[in-house]
Amino acid sequence: MCAISKSSKKEKADRTGRKGIGFKSVFGVSSCPHVLSRDYTFKFDVRSDRMGYVTPTWLEKEELASCLPPEVFQLYEEGLTVIYLPLASSERVAEALLAEVEGHLEALDPATLLFMRRLKQIEFRRADGRLTTICVEARGVEGEVQRESVLVSNKGSGQEAATRVCHEFFVSRKATSCCRTDDATQAKPLALALPVPEGGAERKAVVPQRAFATLPLCHTSLGIGLNADWDVSASRDGVHENTRNEKLAAEAAQAFAEMVVDLGTQLLPASPIDYLGDRPPLSRFWRKVRERFINALLDADVACLPAEDLGSEDDDFVNASCALRRPSAAATAAEKAASALVEAPLLKQALGRRFVREPLPQGMQLEVFSAEHFVRCAPELIKAALSLDCYDGRVQRLRDVYQVLQDLLEEPALSSGSHSLQERADLARSAACWPVTPREPGTTPIICSA
Repeated sequence: MCAISKSSKKEKADRTGRKGIGFKSVFGVSSCPHVLSRDYTFKFDVRSDRMGYVTPTWLEKEELASCLPPEVFQLYEEGLTVIYLPLASSERVAEALLAEVEGHLEALDPATLLFMRRLKQIEFRRADGRLTTICVEARGVEGEVQRESVLVSNKGSGQEAATRVCHEFFVSRKATSCCRTDDATQAKPLALALPVPEGGAERKAVVPQRAFATLPLCHTSLGIGLNADWDVSASRDGVHENTRNEKLAAEAAQAFAEMVVDLGTQLLPASPIDYLGDRPPLSRFWRKVRERFINALLDADVACLPAEDLGSEDDDFVNASCALRRPSAAATAAEKAASALVEAPLLKQALGRRFVREPLPQGMQLEVFSAEHFVRCAPELIKAALSLDCYDGRVQRLRDVYQVLQDLLEEPALSSGSHSLQERADLARSAACWPVTPREPGTTPIICSA
């Protein structure tokens, strides 16, 4: 407390205070902070001596009762460690400082308590008498995904009942191999917190979370609280773009994928994709982190992509290996027409795959429905057309199918790639059935097997 950058925790990356400058922040609100802990009672008085920043003034036991407010002295007498910060002597300055401190406390991220090693409760009373209590009610163990909750309670100065808001999270804690020192055996903490989605079948937007280095850092635009031993900027408003932080991001992405696999359907009605935001973050570093998370999720091949409705009780989410996107606005007219003819149930029946619901988060790369997929769906399309009760409907549907197939084979530049003449011929041969041109106008086409 008296020195600068000489913390005894310097080699302990998971400990708050390892930088050795944290206590100096109290001078931002008080010019004479008091520290009372059992036999140690002293103050740092900078009002008349600038050396007071690093030189303590001892307080004798006899003078404590006279120099401390009664409630502060009582807490010390009860055996608690007390840090007393008397505000500036000017009433106007004191009120401004108090309002600023209250604002910071009110804005405290509830997830902060999830990443503290020992601190489990924060309680503060405002100048108007309102009392706020933030406490973590459950805390998990390393290596397991736990459901943990942080309770925020507000009680007015009168007799009205307290209001309570419970923030629930799925939390995973692991040890990461990224080290600040050459000691590769020194494990570092890594924790991920996913807000538990609200009940009900309707998908709702996930609230963006922060990055933490034990204490809150910056917003990431992701719906995941990320606590790690990040190499942070001096102002703690961001992290550095370096190899060490990139390694941490890679391990966090892998931990996220493993967490999603462990949770399974517990995340419903949200999808794991919902936690990655619908658009890339502004920060270049966090954009790269988001890309890592998307790739890790797709590589894990978990059912995380929202799928088009099948009109049944089938799952609402699909694996990346079974997912197809419909052609985009930039696709050719033939590709769009082909996609429009293939409904979600038919695609699953023909290929065992599912169309995903748009829009998907920006930056997600998935296979797009193409001419090859349509050719493989053609037999099921024809069966569906022939099963129609209306004769005119059957004829029209068959004409639509084969017209689209012809257009696809004649399209000079398909968005799925330019096909050579031989490739288009092979694609045509792969169709399971073809029509025979009728000899007389108005007669029904005959379907022949290839």
